Amino acid sequence: MARLHSLGARASLRGLALGCTILSAGTVFQPAHAKEAHSLAILVGEPEGFSDLTESQVLLVDVYFGGVRRGEAKINTVPGAISFVEPSAALALLPELSDRAAVEAALAAGSLPANAALACSDNTDPAQCGKLNPDVVGVIFDRNHFRLDIFLNPRFVAVRESIADEYLPEPEGGLAMINSIGAIMSGRLGEGSNYYNFQDSIVVGNGVRRVRADLSYASELGFGAERIALEWDRPGLRYSAGAIWAPGNDISGRRKLVGAGIETQIDTRLDKDVLTGSPVVVYLQQRARVDIVRDGRVLSSAIYEAGNQQLDTSSLPDGAYDIILRIEEPGQPAREERRFFNKSRRVPSEGRTDFFAFGGMLVDASESHSLNVSDRPYFQGGVAHRLNKSWVIEGGVEATDETASAEVAAIFLSDIVQLRAAAVANIAGTYGGVLQIMSGGYSRLNFNFDLRRIEADEFDAGAIVPPDAPAGLPGSFWQGGSYSQVGGVVSFSLATVRFLGTFFYRDDPMRDARYSIGPAVEWDVLNKGPFTLTMRGDATATERGTSGFAGLSLRFLGSRASLTGLGGARASTITGDDLGEGPAGALSAAWSPALSEGELALGAGFDHQPDRDNIVGSTEFRHRLGTVSGDLVHSQGQGSSVTQYSLGLQTTLIAGAGAVQVAGKTTTESMIVARVKGASQDDRFDIYVDDQVAGSITGAEPFTLSLPPYRAYDVRIRPTGEGLLAYDSSPRKVSLYPGTVSNLDWAVSRITIKFGRLTAPGGAPLPGASITGKGIWSQTDDNGYFQIEAPDDAELEVTLNDGRTYAMTLPAGEIRSGIARLGAIVCCTESEIQLGSLGELPGPANGGSK
Repeated sequence: MARLHSLGARASLRGLALGCTILSAGTVFQPAHAKEAHSLAILVGEPEGFSDLTESQVLLVDVYFGGVRRGEAKINTVPGAISFVEPSAALALLPELSDRAAVEAALAAGSLPANAALACSDNTDPAQCGKLNPDVVGVIFDRNHFRLDIFLNPRFVAVRESIADEYLPEPEGGLAMINSIGAIMSGRLGEGSNYYNFQDSIVVGNGVRRVRADLSYASELGFGAERIALEWDRPGLRYSAGAIWAPGNDISGRRKLVGAGIETQIDTRLDKDVLTGSPVVVYLQQRARVDIVRDGRVLSSAIYEAGNQQLDTSSLPDGAYDIILRIEEPGQPAREERRFFNKSRRVPSEGRTDFFAFGGMLVDASESHSLNVSDRPYFQGGVAHRLNKSWVIEGGVEATDETASAEVAAIFLSDIVQLRAAAVANIAGTYGGVLQIMSGGYSRLNFNFDLRRIEADEFDAGAIVPPDAPAGLPGSFWQGGSYSQVGGVVSFSLATVRFLGTFFYRDDPMRDARYSIGPAVEWDVLNKGPFTLTMRGDATATERGTSGFAGLSLRFLGSRASLTGLGGARASTITGDDLGEGPAGALSAAWSPALSEGELALGAGFDHQPDRDNIVGSTEFRHRLGTVSGDLVHSQGQGSSVTQYSLGLQTTLIAGAGAVQVAGKTTTESMIVARVKGASQDDRFDIYVDDQVAGSITGAEPFTLSLPPYRAYDVRIRPTGEGLLAYDSSPRKVSLYPGTVSNLDWAVSRITIKFGRLTAPGGAPLPGASITGKGIWSQTDDNGYFQIEAPDDAELEVTLNDGRTYAMTLPAGEIRSGIARLGAIVCCTESEIQLGSLGELPGPANGGSK
């Protein structure tokens, strides 16, 4: 009732204000004297009640912030100023504040200028009205519409993050398994060795816990276990145990152990993609759309509420670069703001401290593929802290029963370059440094350099990596002695020109210094339709000699086929280079014919080098049950001939969501199994993931969709066939962890156009009755006839004119020309009563009158 009263008061005030305006603006003609009957005098006076408008009044107004109605508040108003009757109530309508006390004091201090001239109307300039920049708080009062807009200084508005500090919900679906199986066989035809390798990657998950096993069996190495581990994700932390890998340091590389570990993680944070980037905050006076633009391309677009908003940067790529914020507020001209953005998953996000700790028994370094546990205990721990936008510091220790080492590092991040400098040493006297330099990704020039120098005795008995460790130890550059190593890659692209340069240098006591420098350049001199003509050149300089190639390539690219030709000359002085010197060329073709059950790709080519010719053939067939591939190369040159082959097979088995299925080739560790119950073989549905089409479901067959883990998705379906179907169109929320197989079921029913007549038990028509259901509405005409689109099993309600409601289910009826003719439908018997009493129903006696 208070709301009704306030509305009535507003209407009265509006009428009074209008009347007063008319009376005060008009002129009143009265006779001045009786003897001068035709003389008129203008009498100016204050109309009755007008003084009330110049005095203090209490009004109930609509409160807006950022163009959005936040609620109501009572104000005292006098011409040109207002004050709040209850400042605390007005404060509760505002967004989160950084200094609540200061804003509350400003609201309670007294009157605030009304700024009525700044209120927007049809006759005002939208670029000038509705704007205010107060020191603390200000208002614009539109008396004609009883609207009060509140404005705050941006420094008093707390930053509102686009995604809350929350974690991914635990997945549903229970125990599930995803098993990726691969097999490779390669070798030479005729005499020669053959090699085969079977790989099996298994993830068995149950909610936030999982068991991982990466197993293999190779003809030369036998059985191997890269990893067998139990993992458990908790908010902000991950626990692991089993045969696992520790990250190691810049001397030893990563280390395999049988033990346990704990580390911080942001994988389960809903805002993990935002955390990896520097925060981008923008102040909005009202709800607005903000586009994030880089090099003219829109990377993200979203609508944000008024206030200080932290933008969602999850879709932005890694790197350091400038972005443009294009802001469009309703009724205001678009504006742009330039910001620098940095995103990296290698370092903690701003304000975070990350750590890890692993301990257990080392696996023999010479058999890292196995589970042969040594008798050497091992521990490694480390911590990294982000000081600010530009600097990160990190450090760690590593120890065994014989030695220990430590590493400290500093990372600098900028828009041009990112640097990491590290120093490492162990108690045996080995020490060294590493300098890594990479571009920020801001320009077309990109580079990545790695420089390291290690000082050590050639045979360091206390080394973490034994002197006889194999050269192929994963992640390790060190084999027990001093060495210097420099490596780098530089790339540059400009319009149709692409440059790539690589270099490598290493000097150690085991071998003479060796180096390699290899620039390469490509220039698309012609690009017309499906044809591209490219000039290509490359050169290589090593300690064993030099080589180079220069030529032209012509490429044709069609919808399902491509053809590439290459011609030029090669020269080489490198010792042992079997390519020789002279003309060189190649011709290759690829074709992908359309197949209903899968995707087939065929390729063939001929490659001519000065001293060798190669004939190449390849094929790959992708099917929902798996992928089969094959390659064949026949080489002929210098009196020798050899034919090599390679065959591969990859598939994935999943068990979960109440079924065991073959999912084909996939590289993800989490899946969704979608079904549409009640669909016929002719029905088709698009499945949308976060409003993007991700696949198509045919009939009631289950559809398996592989999606990356550690994410939450909105999944929905949309029919694409011709039939009318009733279904739930709202999105289903699903969270996926590694090893999750989530089951999503939809139920559909056929919608039929039904035509009939609604009557009372006595046969009289029921006019004006509404027939409603979920997503269904119809109404009978004066003769009781109705037409409705509804599934056969729809639960309906009939509401008569007097408000009584009854349940009803329509019969299937006989369908002719797409319409089910139901005839007379008798309604409203005792068994159908839902609300109210039956009372007297219309019948023949009263003709169904209301």
